[in-house]
Amino acid sequence: AVRLASFDSAWLIRRSVNELSGGQRQRLALARQHIGKRKLQLYDEPLSSLDAHLRGQLRLLLRQIHLEEEGTATIMVTHDVEDMWALADRVAVMEEGIVLQVGDPKGVYESPVSLTVAQLMGFLNELPSGQEDVKCFVRPVHVKVASATNTHYRVEDSRPHASGQFQIAVRSGDLGIIGFASRRYEQGETVDVEIQETDILRFNSVTGKVT
Repeated sequence: AVRLASFDSAWLIRRSVNELSGGQRQRLALARQHIGKRKLQLYDEPLSSLDAHLRGQLRLLLRQIHLEEEGTATIMVTHDVEDMWALADRVAVMEEGIVLQVGDPKGVYESPVSLTVAQLMGFLNELPSGQEDVKCFVRPVHVKVASATNTHYRVEDSRPHASGQFQIAVRSGDLGIIGFASRRYEQGETVDVEIQETDILRFNSVTGKVT
């Protein structure tokens, strides 16, 4: 069994349920879920009511518990892609009860079978395709922003990112793109945008299937 203290929730058992906040109730329920040995653990949005700091802590703890509990399978429903990256060995992407794709997180993220799957896995930059029946997209993580003078791209926004890099929003005419850079850029600075051909995702504009 997992100690309630591990969830920073041991003190909650001495209080009435009516005295607990929604987040505290969820933390206590999560701790109780791990009392005893089970072959299968089921979670439905277990971290959704928690603040960002505690959610990050519990992701790490749940991962540790999962690794330590041999013979126990865990199924978790979440709309948060960060939960997937932190906890999942395999992911099933669903929409309206239908499984669209199953695989390891990295594989589904980088090679989605449809535009719907790609959008459910995170933000996409749309790029000009030059073809009526094809839509092209690229993940922000695959867009590299660097200094340049002879370019049409200008910085609209620059802010620190959890990855340690800076997330940069740039624009050239009607085309807006979000990417990453190693340093902050000032609004209005001209920059270069580098995208590898292999990182571009292409989908049929009618069916939404990968091309």
